[in-house]
Amino acid sequence: MTAARDAQLTRVLLTEDQRMMRGALALLLGREDDMEVVAQVSDGDAIVPAAKEAQPDVALLGGPGAQPRTGARGAAPNGGPGRSG
Repeated sequence: MTAARDAQLTRVLLTEDQRMMRGALALLLGREDDMEVVAQVSDGDAIVPAAKEAQPDVALLGGPGAQPRTGARGAAPNGGPGRSG
């Protein structure tokens, strides 16, 4: 990919505790021209370290086992406010 192409991609951190669902979501998102799954985690405790390393633009949070337990606000991309909902 070129630098201009990379700048247009939305970098996604995918969190889902069910392996099959996580794989299916990653496959679907990977087919989108403007999205790139940069990290996948299955455990809420892994979200913050993965976000700090991968620097996603957005995090998709799955089931209850894949919810952040602490520190998620500080890991928001570009220092922005963290939101859940």
